[in-house]
Amino acid sequence: MPQTVAPEPGRLLIDGQWADARSGKSFATINPSDESVITQIAEAGEEDVDAAVTAARKALESGPWAKMPAAERGKILWRMGELILERLAHLSLLETLDTGKTLFDSGKIELPMAAQIFQFYAGAASKIAGRTPPVAPTRSCSLSRNPSASWRPSCLGTSRSCCRRGRWRRRLPPVAA
Repeated sequence: MPQTVAPEPGRLLIDGQWADARSGKSFATINPSDESVITQIAEAGEEDVDAAVTAARKALESGPWAKMPAAERGKILWRMGELILERLAHLSLLETLDTGKTLFDSGKIELPMAAQIFQFYAGAASKIAGRTPPVAPTRSCSLSRNPSASWRPSCLGTSRSCCRRGRWRRRLPPVAA
């Protein structure tokens, strides 16, 4: 398959800014089908990782994300899913070039699933505070969060089949918490 996508060299996103690695190091990402170089990607060193972790902690604890209502965070996560789907053809080709997977796997399975995961957590973002989402007139369902950051629904009403033991246990990413 000829490479029809010419991505720019990969840079690091640290504290909202795109930057090269502080060491100046980069590595080639290789197309496994013909061993051609797709592009160069910045190789994060210890200083870059420390800076990224510090910036992420600051953003999480005192940045706009920390002050944003859960429903607004959910809208951002939902939009991420939409952006993946809007750019599906381009992202599928990049993923296929980078990994050697088929376009079918990249474009029909993995990237749509990634979009669905963002949109799933977008919905969960506003439900982890113990609020009760509407389910049916004869039932209620509330989500609770325990210290291990997993969630589980608690369903009351005529049917408890939705809450079989262990079936609903999931891990929330910190971004949705």
